[in-house]
Amino acid sequence: VREAARGLGLRLVALPDVYRAFPSHGERHRLFSAVKKGIPLDLQGDPGGRILPGPEEIRSWFGGYEDAVERTLEIAEACRASLPRGRPPLFPPYPSKEGETAEERLRRLALEGLERLYGPGREEARGRLEEELRVICRAGFAPYFLVLHEIAAFARREGIPCMGRGSAADSLAARCLGLTDPDPLRHGLVFERFLNPGREGDLPDVDLDFCWKRRKRVLEYVYQRFGRHRTAMLCTLVRLGPRGAFREAALACGVPPRLASAASARLPGSRRMGLEAALVEAGDLSSLLGSPALAARTARAAEMLLGAPHHMGLHPGGTVIAPLPLRDFLPLQPSAEGFTAVQFDKHYIEETGAVKLDLLGNRGLTLVDYALQILRERKGRAPDLDRAAEDDPAAARLVREGRTLGCFQIESPAMRQILRAMGASRAEQVIQALALVRPGPAAGGMKRSFLARARGEEPVERIHPAVDRELAGTLGVMLYQEDVLKVARAAAGLTLEEADRFRKELGRARKDPESGKRLGKAFVLAARQRGLSPGGARRVWEQVARFSGYSFCKAHAVSYGLLAWKCAWLKAHEPAAFMAALLSSGAGMYAPTVYVEEARRMGLRILPPHVNLSEDRWTWEGERDLRVSLAEVRGLGEEALEELLAERRRGGPFRSLEDLQARVPSLERDVLENLVLAGALDGLGPGRGEMVLSLRLGKAKGGGSWFGKPLPAPAGAGKVPGPSPLEKARLAMEVLGFSVGAHPLSLADAGKRRGRKSRVEGCGMALRRKGRVRVRGWVIALRKVRLPAGDWVLFFTLEDETGLVDVVS
Repeated sequence: VREAARGLGLRLVALPDVYRAFPSHGERHRLFSAVKKGIPLDLQGDPGGRILPGPEEIRSWFGGYEDAVERTLEIAEACRASLPRGRPPLFPPYPSKEGETAEERLRRLALEGLERLYGPGREEARGRLEEELRVICRAGFAPYFLVLHEIAAFARREGIPCMGRGSAADSLAARCLGLTDPDPLRHGLVFERFLNPGREGDLPDVDLDFCWKRRKRVLEYVYQRFGRHRTAMLCTLVRLGPRGAFREAALACGVPPRLASAASARLPGSRRMGLEAALVEAGDLSSLLGSPALAARTARAAEMLLGAPHHMGLHPGGTVIAPLPLRDFLPLQPSAEGFTAVQFDKHYIEETGAVKLDLLGNRGLTLVDYALQILRERKGRAPDLDRAAEDDPAAARLVREGRTLGCFQIESPAMRQILRAMGASRAEQVIQALALVRPGPAAGGMKRSFLARARGEEPVERIHPAVDRELAGTLGVMLYQEDVLKVARAAAGLTLEEADRFRKELGRARKDPESGKRLGKAFVLAARQRGLSPGGARRVWEQVARFSGYSFCKAHAVSYGLLAWKCAWLKAHEPAAFMAALLSSGAGMYAPTVYVEEARRMGLRILPPHVNLSEDRWTWEGERDLRVSLAEVRGLGEEALEELLAERRRGGPFRSLEDLQARVPSLERDVLENLVLAGALDGLGPGRGEMVLSLRLGKAKGGGSWFGKPLPAPAGAGKVPGPSPLEKARLAMEVLGFSVGAHPLSLADAGKRRGRKSRVEGCGMALRRKGRVRVRGWVIALRKVRLPAGDWVLFFTLEDETGLVDVVS
């Protein structure tokens, strides 16, 4: 109200005085509404009680004490409040034993892990571990690693899949503590990329991924183990983008909510786009808002709101554990999920001394875990995927052909294209593809060079034996951030600590050309002193400068690449278990209907849900049959589903619709109808038509319809006709989201496909020929990209019964 009054040219309203002057709620509501709508207010009656006085009025009150009034300004100007910065990190308390320090316990646990993983006699591994432990302990980080070890150990005791990712996988100590899976020695990972002893104030950043379905159990343990008064999750500050800023500004300018939403929806959803560009793309909004003047006023207000915090959310994994009560130094609030939240986001939390842990959910881990559970139930055993061959022929063929739909991180159109272009047939190549698919490699020319060399179309450039050795595994391309460090060591003689600082300076130098030139001269001079030719030294510098800003963290790529390979192995060797787990876990980037069709293309049969046969997950029946989960039925909530399954276990199979209604009374009529329409009560007495009619209108009455066509009322002993096969497919799409017996495309093709050949498969062959190609399919992915020239390009993927095709328009 104060700001609105000021905008109307009124003097600032003091809210406490407003409440005294307008004691009733109705009076205040009328006042606030009038101010918001811009209606002039008559405040002449009692201005002293409702308006903050101006400077001249205050001076008149203190006649003869003008110096005292002026000195109050001096006092106000001298008052400064600032938060302390650079506070030493407050590490969480570590689980200790009597007489054992944090450093001693960390060393003992790490050496035990080293013995378990590498056995005796690996001096290289032991030497590296000792050096890493020295750096960790000297920096005072031992408590941090012990807390992470405690959390990961709990997850493994509970059978909850856990995997560390990010630069933490560069650390052998992290692997020995059970925090990460990749072997840093085998994959050439560099500890200094994770924790550089030469970087002052550098804190470790370990991300732990857990099965997303059971991550909440891990968080509950953390709150219980370390105390709710010392544990909290971080918030996220959700800021207004162009669309949100315009809507809020429109509402503030008096536009009705419906019109404000309609007008803001015309703006693009991208938060990176400036408001001016967004308004240009939205076109003229004055017809929606009522007048050009109001549209201009709204745009000016939206510009001021752009980027402003709108509301707070909960960070997906950021967690703080402190050695003292958090309320002593952090602002806290309860969250809707029941966890205490810190009112600072990740960008500010380190300024307070609190140390952040990332405890995240990962659907890929859930997918693999579910698949292994299914295999143990069906076969009594499950494969050890950690020992699965990383060049397995079946998995290699699947990856090389781009048939990776549903596989963690490698199912997008761009990833499938890269895998086919590379001819990827090993886990190491999947890791490389994960780095290549990022936007940076294409912009820096890295992607083109690597793919051309992988196909033998371009020779690998030889610069210097020391540099060539470091880049032998990536065809002479600096694909990873770790490569930049190793090349800087080989070419310029930097230590890995210095090389990591050099990498950071390169990132800053991209914005300062002069600084970049100085770095380049120093690098070339150092490289020539180590024996590189002038031309070779300059070529190395050009690669380093070009790729440093685009290269990807190899430790992260290895962590996710190995998990992706496990998914590919399962899909190639255990398709039924893999697809059942995929559809049960909610993993994947596409809608369930896409994976249902993929299962059919793999030779699996989809069976409809049934109240006596289905579970709360997809199940594997027979040799190659997948039974739809009851959880897929629209409207059947988690509590009602648990009640239904518990009653079935307790009282045996359901015998009829009436039996189901009597034994599970919480099921509402709409949910029961959806169960009937999905075929979940087939075989339990009357057909679907009679059941639906009974639910809708009662047994004695007629009416109801299939897609608008009236159902005839039962006449005597006659039966109400059920839906036709085509109607069943449409009903399944409505209540399940996918068709059980037919591809969704067949619903549009009904009666029109006689003699027509496969669409996507035919187009795949036709695309190799010149000329116009007609493509027909079901759109499963869509992305719109604006080119620098202003034109738009549409990338989309089509699917039919035979496969997928990617289209650019």
